Amino acid sequence: MSRNLLFGAAILSCVSTLSTQSFALSDRTINYTTSVQNVTADNRLSPYLVIVHKAGTKIFDVGTAATAGLQQLAETGATDVIQAELAQNPNVISVSKVDGMPLIGAESRSLAFSVDDQSVKGGALVTVLAMIGRSNDSFISVSCLPLKNIGKDVYSLKADNFDAGTEENTGNTEDLNATGHPVAAAEGHISYDRGLNPNGNAPETFRWGSVAAKVSFSKN
Repeated sequence: MSRNLLFGAAILSCVSTLSTQSFALSDRTINYTTSVQNVTADNRLSPYLVIVHKAGTKIFDVGTAATAGLQQLAETGATDVIQAELAQNPNVISVSKVDGMPLIGAESRSLAFSVDDQSVKGGALVTVLAMIGRSNDSFISVSCLPLKNIGKDVYSLKADNFDAGTEENTGNTEDLNATGHPVAAAEGHISYDRGLNPNGNAPETFRWGSVAAKVSFSKN
């Protein structure tokens, strides 16, 4: 669920600085840049995470229950719990978070990150995560993209939308703030997102349709 506090000064300190966790960098690194654009009419994207992880691993899996960290991200946009989870995962190579406040409609923001060349040669993957801010528990992701597919030319793609399954998707404005916690009809597992519930009372401009974000990568 969206939490208005996420978008205010109360937690600015949590999202206003670039934070990077690196768990296995060698002396020789390859530098990349990713850019995420919010393509909704008037919704928000939380400051996104860029997660580099080993081949054969996933940060989340459709059909399974969301971890506590993914639940927090999908419901509030906060990332402290998922970053703590990732720091304990031996298959995670690095985690970076873009700085600034949530991205408004049409806004694009870039983030540079580095990966050791041995990990790239070994098939390292990159996953991007951000909350769809005015939603119950929806998030965008580019998942498990092989870093060796990224070259000097910009590699662009549409992010997929997911539902964390931890809250009911009412589509009501009163449930998209810090006090709303509708769980009566929560799915209980991650699924592909169905968009803002049209039976709710949230304004049409909050809708995100099949694409809420575009993501691009390049090797520097």
